[in-house]
Amino acid sequence: MEGDLARPDCGIDPETLEKLATTAISAVIHCAGMTRFDTHLAEEIYLHNLQGTRHVYALARDLGIQDFHYMSTAYVAGDSRRVFRHTDLDVGQGFHNPYEASKFEVEKYLHDAGLTDAVRVAVYRPGIVVGGYPLGENNVVSTVYTFLKASHFIRECCRRDLERGRGIFGRCGVRQDSDAMLIPLRIAADPGLRVNLILIDSVVDRIMQGLVTAMEKYTVVPLLGNDFSLVELHDAFCHALGIKGVRFVDNSDFEQAKRTIIEENFFRATLSYQPYLFAAPVFADEEKSMGTGINIEKIAVDFCELLEARAAEKQRGALNRLALHTLGITGPQDYFHRFVNGQLGEGFLKRIPYVDTKIRFLIRGEPDFDQVIHFDRGSIRYVKEMKFDCSYELNQPLFNDIVNGRTDLKHAFFDGMVRIGGDRETALKFGFLFSDYFQDIDERIIEELAGQ
Repeated sequence: MEGDLARPDCGIDPETLEKLATTAISAVIHCAGMTRFDTHLAEEIYLHNLQGTRHVYALARDLGIQDFHYMSTAYVAGDSRRVFRHTDLDVGQGFHNPYEASKFEVEKYLHDAGLTDAVRVAVYRPGIVVGGYPLGENNVVSTVYTFLKASHFIRECCRRDLERGRGIFGRCGVRQDSDAMLIPLRIAADPGLRVNLILIDSVVDRIMQGLVTAMEKYTVVPLLGNDFSLVELHDAFCHALGIKGVRFVDNSDFEQAKRTIIEENFFRATLSYQPYLFAAPVFADEEKSMGTGINIEKIAVDFCELLEARAAEKQRGALNRLALHTLGITGPQDYFHRFVNGQLGEGFLKRIPYVDTKIRFLIRGEPDFDQVIHFDRGSIRYVKEMKFDCSYELNQPLFNDIVNGRTDLKHAFFDGMVRIGGDRETALKFGFLFSDYFQDIDERIIEELAGQ
């Protein structure tokens, strides 16, 4: 049945609720939520993860369901430096991002609720979950996969450039050797750091086991697999991608020689995950009981095959779609956040150094995106006041099609799919500039990555 975590009763219609009330339901398994780490999504993350869990729990309680199984994360440990056990929760830790903090708040809520209500609660804390299918097909794949996506995207841009014989990445030392593509890429990290990975299969098996096991009033279940060093992950990823030249350095290395354009783009694409390159929770060894069957190189190869399928698309804009996938852009909020913060669209801004206009973008979706953006002679920023020269109104599916290169903005104008307001002439001129930029968007992507 369809629902909405952000709404009371999970947005389930009254008729369905009545049916559920007369149905024998033994347990709820709550795995839904946002696994994004971006600070600009903090409010939405808390809405889905914390408020959403409250709604699911309240619904389960009201329906008289006795067993509530919740998927948390071992990273409620946050930045704690002590050995973190499944009996721990609040040890005075801070958090690297709103995702960790939201899961911590959920556990506190469930702990208090589980001790006072008739509902029995089981909380599962997995390490970094890897493997499975269709994991990797969508834009929300995070953690170690983010570094694979970023490396693959950079390699694909370099490969296309070399095939065309232009060699614009040659100044960064990129070349194709007989055994692999050389891409000099420094990554600030602690190479000795170890992170805990667990297969999705092991997580599912343990939850299924929990469904047939008598539950305590409140139980925390650690789901920890194998520890891998960053060096082991580096070797597996580079082999799967067919690249070399990637190495770990200290942050001070960039004081002596600033990041190349390739290194800067890699850093931007993985920004939300940078803290995990220098610090990771330390979990109790006796709780790492689910480490069988993890072949990190096979996991990397399988994921790269999915990325290769995307890169092999022949349609216009395939590389652009790969770039959006790498940046985890799933809608207008992500897109404009990256745009305003200089993580995409630099080439477009360079082409319009003479434009000075304020445009309102109203993009209908769940939720709506409604912002005024000032394009100011090659720079861009949000404007708090709702004062603008012109406006565009469209729905989110159309917006996604436009930025993915599947639909032309000019055609959408003339087909009546985009409503424009304010100064119509300004809106049409800006729309023409945007459409012209997207005519050869894959070439623009390579140029932007090369800093041209």
